[in-house]
Amino acid sequence: MTRIRNIGKGICISIISTIFFLVLLELGFRIAGYVYFRSRMSPQESICVSEKEKGDHVILCVGDSFTFGRGAAREDTYPAQLQSIFRERDPDLRVRVINGASCEYNSSQVLSDLQEQIRRYKPDLIVLLVGSANRFNFVGLYKQDKKNSAYTKIKDFVYGLGIYRAFKIVTLDLRLKILKYRLTREEDKILTDWLTDQKNLL
Repeated sequence: MTRIRNIGKGICISIISTIFFLVLLELGFRIAGYVYFRSRMSPQESICVSEKEKGDHVILCVGDSFTFGRGAAREDTYPAQLQSIFRERDPDLRVRVINGASCEYNSSQVLSDLQEQIRRYKPDLIVLLVGSANRFNFVGLYKQDKKNSAYTKIKDFVYGLGIYRAFKIVTLDLRLKILKYRLTREEDKILTDWLTDQKNLL
């Protein structure tokens, strides 16, 4: 009986330790994401455009990490380059290009934030580039199915976890590498067979 209790106690400690570790990891993901996002915001993106001055034109770029510019310097993102092009071509043209994208956002998340961004920045033009994150980020993509379903809410909660998204990215990258390896092996085999056939013809 004591042995069974010890085993049960060990299992409980393992489960609690795993949950605690996952919670800490999730907090780490969220804090790191917030700090990274805030560090990349330019002054023109962090303020609210309450009332545009006459002659001002605002272009709002929304989307995922391709627009946000993950891994690139802020001045190398395409919204920043677009701003530079306007300044160089016509310094008198008052155009503000806002980078309103978020890393790893899917189509549903971009859409849900869009109304607030329109209210905040009052853009004259919106440039949208989205869809890449849909392969691993499923937050909100299935809300139209059984809106009040508890299962849908649980799915949405799991999909919103940074741990889940990190796991999906890693597994997708691994699958892509395996696929590339298999294709390379197949291409090598085809080439070897062709060369063998050519030698046999000589």
